[in-house]
Amino acid sequence: MDVYALFLTVLFAVKACTGDVIKPKLQPDAPPVLVAGRVAPLLPMRTELTNLFRNCMRSLPDEPILKDAVYQFARALNPKLSSELAERIADELVKLGKRERIDPRLIAALIARESSFQPALRSPSGAIGLGQLLPSTAAGLGIANPEDPMQNVRGTVAYLSQLLRKWNAHPDAIERALASYRLGPRIIEERNGIPDVVDINSYLNAIHRYYQMLVKATERPKNDNGAHTVNDDNDATTGGG
Repeated sequence: MDVYALFLTVLFAVKACTGDVIKPKLQPDAPPVLVAGRVAPLLPMRTELTNLFRNCMRSLPDEPILKDAVYQFARALNPKLSSELAERIADELVKLGKRERIDPRLIAALIARESSFQPALRSPSGAIGLGQLLPSTAAGLGIANPEDPMQNVRGTVAYLSQLLRKWNAHPDAIERALASYRLGPRIIEERNGIPDVVDINSYLNAIHRYYQMLVKATERPKNDNGAHTVNDDNDATTGGG
């Protein structure tokens, strides 16, 4: 089965099982801290995403493999996305991910959950484009036109990089960074954890599933001893610096 067919098979299975997993973000970006008049409880700490990310960063696949996987993934999620634009997005995403020391597959998984790779998507709260950037967030990142797909990708990666640096020392760094992307970092800081508000649990689950799909699609072949081959050009990292 080729990569595109694999993505289609898994995407349909995920959508059928979870329903809302691949919906774009539509909820307001400043969710209430209170649930039913009480302070929202914290989610139990989870580290699956962080562990997967840190393990993957020890040995990233070569750029052509990453670019092809992101390209196929984007077009599987959004068949209306032109091949030319999908290729440009994949090239930019992989280039920026490697520059910022963020696994490009995690960035692609985030964009998949935010917009299903729909460049013109705009949410009721005003979030724009592939990474669903708010205009104020984009401006703070130096992004002049978040409606431009390439600028939006740059803003998405820059913001995620900021958040990864912020939470890098925590055992659930990736979960906190992604929750901050969804909810804003202030609520995570105030609660010293991820509050169970809006759709944050399903949001993290969706990104985790997408990330796993991309990792599986780009797995390195194993050697005769059953171990994965290693690319010495990539250092272990926790991302974002």
